[in-house]
Amino acid sequence: MNISAFQLLSRNEQITEIYQKGVFIGKRKFRQSHIKIYYQLYGFYIQLSYEIYRKYIVQLLICDNVKFIEPMLPLINIDEILNYITSPKTIK
Repeated sequence: MNISAFQLLSRNEQITEIYQKGVFIGKRKFRQSHIKIYYQLYGFYIQLSYEIYRKYIVQLLICDNVKFIEPMLPLINIDEILNYITSPKTIK
C-alpha cells in the first residue's frame, strides 16, 4: 500500500492498519496531557497525537520524508525496521 491508498482509507481503517501492521518507532510527551506516538508503515511515517495516552486521537499525520521523525531517530529500534525491510514480502 502506498501513502495515497492509505489516505483513502477511513480513519478507523487507518488506525487498524497502523496497529496491526505498523512498526512502533517511539513516543514523546507533548504538553501535560498529550503524547505523540510514531510508526513506520509501508515505507512512510505516521504520527498519532493523543489527548490522553491511547484514549483519544486528536491528530493523525502522515509523511514519507524521514525528517518527519528526526526527533525520534536516536530512540528508534533499528532491528525491527531492518527485519521488516529484509523479510520476504507476500504479494496480495
